[in-house]
Amino acid sequence: VLIVAGVYILSHWYYGKFDVDPIPVETYVSAAVDSQSPVADIDLPSLAYTNDELNPEASNDSDDNLSESEPDTYELTSEDEALLLEHFRETLPPPKRESPYGLGPYPDIPPDFPKQDIFDKLERYAETGHANISHELMYRVVIKLWNQGKKADSAIISGSNGRVYPLYNDTVYVKWSELEHEDGSIETYMGSYLSRTSLADYEESVANGTQPSWLKVIRYEDGGIDPYSFLDLP
Repeated sequence: VLIVAGVYILSHWYYGKFDVDPIPVETYVSAAVDSQSPVADIDLPSLAYTNDELNPEASNDSDDNLSESEPDTYELTSEDEALLLEHFRETLPPPKRESPYGLGPYPDIPPDFPKQDIFDKLERYAETGHANISHELMYRVVIKLWNQGKKADSAIISGSNGRVYPLYNDTVYVKWSELEHEDGSIETYMGSYLSRTSLADYEESVANGTQPSWLKVIRYEDGGIDPYSFLDLP
């Protein structure tokens, strides 16, 4: 009470005399709740809600109305299309190169295969007439064998039967021939010897049957791979 009175006297001295609106007689002011005091009537807007107002699915603003008022389509300009095409060229992997002989895309070359540019070379050789479809078939077979764990980085394709003979470091292919003498006896001899260059020195021992035990000697007729069936080509 002393503080309020002091503030009143100080304000009166500082601001001068001022009028204070009287409090209406009908209004009862109290710091405590008085259940006996009259309550003024207050007009409040109706707080009743309909189902439409509470349920957003029943709103009158349909998707069609929204799309009409705010269209979500955008027409690309030629500059936009050019930017998009450039973006896709940079992010998408390049298309796989195709065989010039209709054999489909080139197979993926294993990262440890010694001849990583083999198909580039074959295309260049084909331009000069030093390579053809047989050479591509041969290397397709070799690459598939390499993926299967049979590591041969070169091969020979036969011109007589069209089969591919992978050249391994421990394998030779031999074609045996027979010679009938006048007395009716038959002599068997080596008609052809096919191997890597590193195994050329074993030709005589193979002919005599004295080759080392680690060297595999395969009859020419039993060896070789049919490239079309092996590669599932038509």
